[in-house]
Amino acid sequence: MNFYDRLLVERIDLRNRITSLSFFIKLAPRYKELSNEHKRLLNDQLSYMRKYYEILDLRIALLEKEGNTND
Repeated sequence: MNFYDRLLVERIDLRNRITSLSFFIKLAPRYKELSNEHKRLLNDQLSYMRKYYEILDLRIALLEKEGNTND
């Protein structure tokens, strides 16, 4: 598996983690039982994960633009 393919796999994995955490925050009864500090940290984590996803998207797009998808 080349570098480009690893980025694609990493993006898929991260998207799944973002979806899981987002559902936990929005729907899980257990989330409501957490302290405000834990809730804040989980929301911060989700925010950073989304930013990381955006960066992966940009890196993948750049590799595609440069034609470096086979390296």
